[in-house]
Amino acid sequence: MYEKKRFFREPIKTEIQEFHAVEVEKDLVETILSIAESDYILLPKGLVPEKYPSSWNFLRHGPFVRAGLRERVTSFVKGARVPVDFRIDSFGALESQAYAGYAYSPLTIVPYVHRDTRERRVSLVECLEGARIDAYVHQVPAAHVGIEEYSRAGAVKKDGAIFHVHVPRRIKGMRRYQFNINHVPVIDNADKWGIAWATMTQGHDCLRGEYLNIRFAKQDTGVFNWCAHEIAGYFAVIRTLNERGNKVPLQMSQFALPTPLTVDFYKRLCDSVLVHDEELESKDKIRKLNKAEKEILLWGLVGKKGHHPTFFAKDKIKDYDWSLRHRE
Repeated sequence: MYEKKRFFREPIKTEIQEFHAVEVEKDLVETILSIAESDYILLPKGLVPEKYPSSWNFLRHGPFVRAGLRERVTSFVKGARVPVDFRIDSFGALESQAYAGYAYSPLTIVPYVHRDTRERRVSLVECLEGARIDAYVHQVPAAHVGIEEYSRAGAVKKDGAIFHVHVPRRIKGMRRYQFNINHVPVIDNADKWGIAWATMTQGHDCLRGEYLNIRFAKQDTGVFNWCAHEIAGYFAVIRTLNERGNKVPLQMSQFALPTPLTVDFYKRLCDSVLVHDEELESKDKIRKLNKAEKEILLWGLVGKKGHHPTFFAKDKIKDYDWSLRHRE
């Protein structure tokens, strides 16, 4: 049985049940934000819309937040806007709060034409977990992300740099993941806009994709799903180049940076919310939130508080407090 490293360990259902259960009377998001340390929330049913047969089906086929293509192309030509600007717009115009993530696509107009035109999808949960890994490598002795940079070739100006990264796993005794992050914009030129929308990884064998059918085989699908390890690797690239005074990877990052408010909210999803689920075989029919429900609730937070209070970090994410309640 695999065991998570202590930094990533979350309380199990029975540990949470030792405390006082409360029901939600009005606003679920606000109730989660204000839940007392001695309490936990028991939801009467799951949160995934009924038209989806399972939580994983929702994460694959549910709605994604997207920026308008026509506006995006015009902005690239003018060179006026960066990825965070599109997140600000789209996060501020949510039509629903049951989203499976946000998505963007590489440009297919000259000169921004890339061979890999798969849609890139980003889960808010994976952004949070990427931030948690980033905090782990800075707060735990001997933990680190290894980086090898390949940015001297002439093609870097138009195609971006390649970084080979070694990212820690969250499981004890497991070797670090090793993979490439391709098409990373590192030069402050007109091509950085096109490069930023093509960034992807190569060689990552995350079990989340292999066994949970979220990513499928990358070469056979029209979708590329970013995971927490890849996002943590990109965060490490940002920090490495930022220390040299190069802010281009940060400026052109496609990843939502959670604020302390959002991290605290997400921690409550992990340690203070349970769900009554009649489909379970267990006697009490109680379980923890699944990933789809966490994603839905994070979008609920964005819908209620807006982009800047939730995913426009001004503090250093490596210093965030990830300690959880109800954990032995």
